[in-house]
Amino acid sequence: MRKEWTISTRGVVALMVGVIAAVLLLPMAAGAVSSSPVFITSDDGGVTANVDGNGLWVTANPKNPLPVQGVVGAVPAPGRLQLLRRVDVPASAIVAALPNVFHSGDEIAITSVIFANNSGANANVSVFGYGIGGASSCGSALPSPLGPDLVVASVPAHDSVVVPLPAPAEAPHRTFPANWCLGAAQFGSPAAADVQVTVQAYRL
Repeated sequence: MRKEWTISTRGVVALMVGVIAAVLLLPMAAGAVSSSPVFITSDDGGVTANVDGNGLWVTANPKNPLPVQGVVGAVPAPGRLQLLRRVDVPASAIVAALPNVFHSGDEIAITSVIFANNSGANANVSVFGYGIGGASSCGSALPSPLGPDLVVASVPAHDSVVVPLPAPAEAPHRTFPANWCLGAAQFGSPAAADVQVTVQAYRL
């Protein structure tokens, strides 16, 4: 036997009113949810995410690095004028590792040094600042006084040593009364040692 269901006029009206009310209240409910901040915290409290009307904010700490899937855009750092030079460093002389003459208040940050030993014996090389008084050229005055070593390397025969400095070495590490230069020299090396030094730096 087939059953037939009938709805009275009053029931139809009530049903329509309920549907219309649901349609009208749905955006309001969605707006209430989107305007209320949502907080997400890891079990150990190391990583926290906060979602609100302004976007997604994530906080992490060194012990709980934030894993990232995909490509992350970064704001490029402002460009710096790089100082770069390769020089031959004989076994018995101080050579200007950079051609620039710096004044007493100038500072530079050394970001990397490459030592290349082309000889058949080990060589010891250092990079340091040295004063030149009132001279206007790094090679026209007696280097005095000498600053402390900034980068030191013992380079095996026929080999190279690359020294990257994520935390740059700041020069000159002492106050010179007048002009100064950045130099390189061998120490305790055979007289015939053939060494090249490449310094990369920028002004502070």
